[in-house]
Amino acid sequence: IGGSPANEEIHNMGMGVGRNDGRQRIYAASLDWNIYEISFEAGSWTQTTMGTLDAPAMHAAIGDGRNDGVNRVYAVSTAGLYEFTWTGSSWTQIRLGNVPGGHGIVVGRGRNGDPNVRLYIASLTGTATGTYEAEFTGSSWVITHMEGLIEDSYDVEMGVGRNDGVMRVYSSLSRSSGTLREFTWNGTSWVATLVEPSLVGARMIHTYILPGRNDGVNRIYTSSNNGNFYEYTW
Repeated sequence: IGGSPANEEIHNMGMGVGRNDGRQRIYAASLDWNIYEISFEAGSWTQTTMGTLDAPAMHAAIGDGRNDGVNRVYAVSTAGLYEFTWTGSSWTQIRLGNVPGGHGIVVGRGRNGDPNVRLYIASLTGTATGTYEAEFTGSSWVITHMEGLIEDSYDVEMGVGRNDGVMRVYSSLSRSSGTLREFTWNGTSWVATLVEPSLVGARMIHTYILPGRNDGVNRIYTSSNNGNFYEYTW
């Protein structure tokens, strides 16, 4: 249905209503540095290039990042964080700031009880950076490091992992730990804990929070470069 004209890897993608027109589209991040929009229109697939980043594009996500009722597309490269806004006829592209080794992104209300939408970014450089939060203050973007114990992250997700009604942020650790870091907002700061203190000794690649057993209980599911899948139940 689409791809990189340079035959470079499509590293990851997001799906959502990026144009605020009620239509679902696919937003693909490629190692050729481009972000592509793929739409199903009039019985066939079409692809457009939304913009070119400053380094290989790794992931894209859709959400109301400015809390103004407008969905936008957010993307990370291995160097920076970007925002794309549909004007009605074309995409505008803004570089929001530096994120070393950007690798994953999710958009949502990660601070439990706080109604504001923020961006959460996984950072992977090979020298330990970790997880970031980006917030629009009304006039500018502020990007902050979320953790005191620093370690590379492949992926970041959010969900009610403990089934207690509390939204938390989960970061897949990729270096020595081989586990997940759980971030809980206590009202003033982030509290970071390891989901599995015993560690699995391998890189965690992706993380999802959902009722995977179809029993109404949220669990955390991860994949690892040791060839295994893992399920975590609180």
